[in-house]
Amino acid sequence: MIQAKQVHNGQYKRYGDTFYVYEVTSDEPITEQEVIEWSKVNIREWRPADLPGHAEWAKNVSYSGPKWNDPGYYFSGYYTIKKRNKCTYEVSICRPYCD
Repeated sequence: MIQAKQVHNGQYKRYGDTFYVYEVTSDEPITEQEVIEWSKVNIREWRPADLPGHAEWAKNVSYSGPKWNDPGYYFSGYYTIKKRNKCTYEVSICRPYCD
């Protein structure tokens, strides 16, 4: 059984990006891809469903990237995943700051 506990919701600093951080745990070992698929369905901040990883997002919004002039893509944000142990991952969803 997979469960998620929110460990952070908001900005780390004034005028900073907004982060939704979850600790996703399982009773048995789980892969990163399984965590991504589970998160798409069960974490409400994971919108749109095709939210890119940070590396893909950064490449696409760079000056020479295919989405460098697409504010909708930029502000939809990205996700990162860090493995804590064989049954626990930290899933972070970032929404870039806009004023």
